[in-house]
Amino acid sequence: MMKVVVYATALAMMATVAGCASLSKAECQVADWLQIGERDGYQGYDWGRIADHAKACARVGVVPDQKTWEQGRQKGLKTYCTMPNAYRRGLSGNYLNDVCPVEIQEDLNIANRYGHNIYKLRNMVDSGKRDLKKLQDQLKKLQEGDNLEFKSEKEARAYMLELPEKIRKLENDISHYESEANRVKAIGDRRFLVY
Repeated sequence: MMKVVVYATALAMMATVAGCASLSKAECQVADWLQIGERDGYQGYDWGRIADHAKACARVGVVPDQKTWEQGRQKGLKTYCTMPNAYRRGLSGNYLNDVCPVEIQEDLNIANRYGHNIYKLRNMVDSGKRDLKKLQDQLKKLQEGDNLEFKSEKEARAYMLELPEKIRKLENDISHYESEANRVKAIGDRRFLVY
């Protein structure tokens, strides 16, 4: 019984490793370590990524060229560690990895947080629009005589009378957040994007 458990555990671990391997067997066999390093640097990976590659490629007996990979990673980091990239990552809701030179990391973090704040404002707009649609749908159904989930027609009518004010307030909030997101983004674009 113990052998079966150990065997099942080993299979599960191999499936997990294979499912999230940093490189496929075929990629390992024809690896251009400079190019792989450059891609990893561009994506903001730290030195630990080479250990992932070593584990993935051990299955086919390939050992990564660490020196060449690091040269490529440093080249990729030159693109990753820029204000425009930090800002764009924030705009898409991603944080910046702590892999850049210390002397510029804080400035990059500022650009990233700035973009992330715009991302949050946009999410507030999207969430508000979903809530608005829900309220508008409820109002329409109530106006057509549907009591929704209310126990009585009186409760449904009272809620229906509250809805126009709730809808108006939500429309104003959405408009405010959209304006603020656009205003802040215009400033961020001028401040952080270099064309």
